[in-house]
Amino acid sequence: MSHHSDIGVSLKITKYSMKLIGLWKADNRTENFFMTLIFFYTSGMVVVGVIYLVTDLFYVLDDIYKAVNIICPTIALINITGKLIIFIINRDEVMNILKRIENAIKNEIYGEYEINAVKDCERQCVGLAITFGILTQGATANYVILPFVENFTGNATRKTLPVPMHFGNLPYDESPYFEMGLCIEALISISTGACLVSLNNFLTITNLHLACQFRILHHKLKLTCKSDLDTMGFNDSRDAYSKLKKCIKTHKMLIDHTGQVEHVYTYVILMQMLSSDILICTSGFQVFFFSGTILRFIFRASFFLTTIGEFFLFSWSCNEIIVASENVGDGGYDTTWYSLIATDHGKAYRNGLQLLIMRSHHPCYLTAGKFCVISLHSFCAVNTFNTRPKVFRQGVEFFKNFYIFSIRTLMRM
Repeated sequence: MSHHSDIGVSLKITKYSMKLIGLWKADNRTENFFMTLIFFYTSGMVVVGVIYLVTDLFYVLDDIYKAVNIICPTIALINITGKLIIFIINRDEVMNILKRIENAIKNEIYGEYEINAVKDCERQCVGLAITFGILTQGATANYVILPFVENFTGNATRKTLPVPMHFGNLPYDESPYFEMGLCIEALISISTGACLVSLNNFLTITNLHLACQFRILHHKLKLTCKSDLDTMGFNDSRDAYSKLKKCIKTHKMLIDHTGQVEHVYTYVILMQMLSSDILICTSGFQVFFFSGTILRFIFRASFFLTTIGEFFLFSWSCNEIIVASENVGDGGYDTTWYSLIATDHGKAYRNGLQLLIMRSHHPCYLTAGKFCVISLHSFCAVNTFNTRPKVFRQGVEFFKNFYIFSIRTLMRM
């Protein structure tokens, strides 16, 4: 497989993106020093962003529109912080998952169909990585671009930051405090975007490669027995049974691999699902109850679309595992199992094929914290729930009542 230059590109992208945030294992001391430095810088900026946004939230509790404007990036940063913690705790298992995928691609002897299947998977992974990069960096870039467009292209003497800053009661609408605040928010935005792209790419690329291995197994199962009834002999039954045993072992290995991915990512997926659900509500609230300049509307609309697009790609990659693993057993119906002679190998082949088909009726899947299966049905359910007018109105009333209650509680204290 090494002579196929277009195979393994997605894994290289994954490794490079993980190095950008300092999560990849170093090969020497110098690289380990830089990886540690990058990780502490990235995680430090994310933590500073969470503290900064939570602090600002207490200053705008009396205004629901300003509060929602701060809640959106706060939820995103909390989501990233949780993912970073989970990745650090399960770092060795995460590296093993990627290593198993890399070995499956490079060490297996593939035919033409398998090579084309891996190439198609690579194209999907690269396209997915580019799409994630455009969506995420486009949304985070607004926090950097918007102040320049609003404040440096006009004659306004009072400048406004994308997210208001209240540290030290300084005049952040005037120079040089505005520039200082803008630099801090820009660094937080860039670090946030890098973490989002890297962590999401890792999971989605893992899912697509795992689904590709299930599709390859489906093709191999079809080829275990393809002889005609008139030409079938004893050796053919033995060879068919030998091929089927390899398919069963591969199927068990893929099931175990899916279980390993589930063990590492289940709470990452839960955090992603909950944060996407909340962000779709809050960013949708900003879009549908918008008041301000057209630039602000474009900024909030892009954040809303990015949230939906990110959750869709996340759900789609998980759904691919379900579809591919469920279709494995269908390959058994394309075999000529009925032509096998009634020997020990022929009977064993039929029994083994029947068991494999029965097992494939229970597809492999990933869950959100062991609570629910993640698929395109989950994506549709979340978005249908969030876009119902009655539910949306109830959400708005809930936000208003929550903030009124919070203000009254703080005043009593």
